[in-house]
Amino acid sequence: MTYLNYLSTKFNAANKGLFYIVTQDKNILLHLIISFFTILVSVYLKLSSFEWMFVLSAIFLVIFSEIVNSVVELICDFIEQKQNSKIALIKDIMAGAVLFISFYALIVGLVIFYPKLISLMEVTK
Repeated sequence: MTYLNYLSTKFNAANKGLFYIVTQDKNILLHLIISFFTILVSVYLKLSSFEWMFVLSAIFLVIFSEIVNSVVELICDFIEQKQNSKIALIKDIMAGAVLFISFYALIVGLVIFYPKLISLMEVTK
């Protein structure tokens, strides 16, 4: 197998995984929809490069953490199909990690968008 074939195989596997997560996980779909609208608002408000860096980092971190959460849940469900308090705790901790990253995204959104939206509302009065 050539290196290009190897890369192509890996790329196809990654695309298969992304397709699965987008089509099977409602939380990812919700985050993608919110991200799309966040990007539209960011374009409309003409964010600086510095602001874009924070907005995009928040978007990517939330989506990444949700993907990792889904993987952990799949692994847990594979290991133990029955109710198990340790598995439930693992899932709860992972959900807490997503919530923690979501707070970062909320703070970024408030710091960057709130002043701009207030200014925009004052101009349109």
